Amino acid sequence: VPVLLCSSFGAGALLASVLLSQQHHRGAAVELMVRDAGFVPWDNACLGEEELQPPTTHAPTTFLAECPAWVIKTTDAVWNSRTDINGSLEAFFYSEWSSTSSFGAQYHGMAALKGLVANTLRAFPDLRIHITDVFCTGNDVDGYKTTMPDVLIGTNTGPSSYGPPTGRRVVYSGIAVCYVQKIRGRWQYVSEWVAHDEWALLSQLGITDLKTVPHPPTMAAPHDCRTNKPSWGWQPPPEAAHASAKGLLPAPGVAQTVPTAKPAGAATGATTPSVFPVPTAKAVIIKMDAIISNHVFVYDFEKWYAVMLDFWTTDCVYDSVLGVGKYVGLHGWFDGEHIPFNHAFDAVHFNQMIFAGEEATATTTTYASAHWRGGDADGR
Repeated sequence: VPVLLCSSFGAGALLASVLLSQQHHRGAAVELMVRDAGFVPWDNACLGEEELQPPTTHAPTTFLAECPAWVIKTTDAVWNSRTDINGSLEAFFYSEWSSTSSFGAQYHGMAALKGLVANTLRAFPDLRIHITDVFCTGNDVDGYKTTMPDVLIGTNTGPSSYGPPTGRRVVYSGIAVCYVQKIRGRWQYVSEWVAHDEWALLSQLGITDLKTVPHPPTMAAPHDCRTNKPSWGWQPPPEAAHASAKGLLPAPGVAQTVPTAKPAGAATGATTPSVFPVPTAKAVIIKMDAIISNHVFVYDFEKWYAVMLDFWTTDCVYDSVLGVGKYVGLHGWFDGEHIPFNHAFDAVHFNQMIFAGEEATATTTTYASAHWRGGDADGR
């Protein structure tokens, strides 16, 4: 059945006739014949040269199974909870997060993100985001890409970017494609590409002439033969990715009872930290060492026990060259090695010659530089 499609796009009107034929040799083939004046054949084949799939082979995928639930949880925390929204943004979004949205509008950084969320909720205080699907692909090395179609429902009772409140209720759809990577030992959104049905939103607000309302000039532009960036394997600058011991203390504001300056004779040469995500087992050791080496709550067992529980089971077994040589449970280790060690040395600077680890296991070969107070670690 011949079908004639006519479309008008202003001065550059394109007239196309599409002929669909369902009979061709063996089986149902569909043939499209497009005729127009001046059309130049073009395709996206060059994009196939880009890394469209995660490039690292045999990379672990420990986050893949929980990724969809994480997307749901983080979306609800920001948009559907109305509880500590800024705290959720700081926890789940990279500080230099970026977004490309409707009209091609672009946003960058935590301040812009917080402003965007606050302004949206001011315009639609009862806004709810109804997630209709979530899927993820990727791995722990290259990062993950997430896709989340949704339906947004709310009442425009506050001023919006389109003008004063209208009191109208809106229901419109959208989709968000995000890139997620592990930064400082936790998964965060790094960037997003969001497309919402803005015309459905505008029409439900009673706006039929776009010229009558403020809106950003379109900045959408193709970048042929290149994928959206950042993409697979992206890493933050070393200073942001480096999971320093101080930055990984489990609770902000934990007191340090001993100055943390390097002792005399400690190595001063700086090395470039790895920009790869820190495996879970290594991150645990880094956090634990930060507490031990800085003498945090050194003689207060109850407080020390509370912060150390993040890293140990209650029936942990600790082999040592001190005392009886083997301690079971945190209290045994605290009395048998921890107290004598801290009596003997000031704040310790650990120098790791080898530090290897995966998600569940880690090993380290370390020597330490410290000021000896006198006596020895056995208390003599």
